[in-house]
Amino acid sequence: MSKTKLLKYLNPMLPTLLTWQVVTALSADHLGSAFRPMHLTGGLLLVAVAATHLTLNWSWVRSTYLKRPQQ
Repeated sequence: MSKTKLLKYLNPMLPTLLTWQVVTALSADHLGSAFRPMHLTGGLLLVAVAATHLTLNWSWVRSTYLKRPQQ
């Protein structure tokens, strides 16, 4: 799968997973024993998707933020 096609799937997943984390955290009292597995799974997915997103965009990150200052 191409980088662009993969990013088309990953980009909407990032805010969705972030929202999931906020909702499960705010609903912890109502979720009871289901809270921990739901929040943990969402967190692990969020970290995996964010790491993949960062890896696929690393050339942009490097050229934008890690470039050497002009002398």
